[in-house]
Amino acid sequence: MLAIRISSVLLVTACSSATATNDSPDAGTPTYQRYTGRLASTATFPFGGPPYCNFSVTLKDVELDVMFRDESFVVATTLKNRMVEANVGSCPYPPGMPSNQVFEHRGGPWGANDDGNHRPILAGLDANKPETAVTAEVGGPNAPGQRANLRWARLGAEPTLTWIVTASVTLQLATCTAGAAICVGGTEGSLYTCVDGAVMHQVMQCEAGCAASGQACN
Repeated sequence: MLAIRISSVLLVTACSSATATNDSPDAGTPTYQRYTGRLASTATFPFGGPPYCNFSVTLKDVELDVMFRDESFVVATTLKNRMVEANVGSCPYPPGMPSNQVFEHRGGPWGANDDGNHRPILAGLDANKPETAVTAEVGGPNAPGQRANLRWARLGAEPTLTWIVTASVTLQLATCTAGAAICVGGTEGSLYTCVDGAVMHQVMQCEAGCAASGQACN
């Protein structure tokens, strides 16, 4: 059981597998802000060709979630999307089945490059189909018109059957309710508590990642 003290109220939150951190809500501790972006669909990109059929790929339901520490470091990123392939013209072979994909930032805090942009390394989950590599360029927090530029590239296929998808996602500062528990980061996520409408403090790193609810550790 985890006890979280917020002002004069003691909250008790169940978390079956987690490691406490030093980031308690005291003066001088790191602060965190969460930015999210949604895109209903990317553009449609062609691939394939002789000796195979012509196909297209579109990524739908794109969701990007980025956590910044002290407005300087990316400490958690998750990217979700649904991959949809289609035949272009007549073809005796069906396209690949639609597939949900998840990518996560692995490792420690990721600072900005000289241009002020962050390029966290994202790794795909083993269940992703097809195998896909993602690169991300994320603007710093509080930047005007803050955006993330994303690039997906299919791996493990013959050159003719590989594809590349690019998209730009607008990011917005996510608000929260004071005292609420929020888990961000996927399988290597951490539990945070909301201090005011946007600022958070880290409570602990979840040893088994975030629960599906996004409000507790697994």
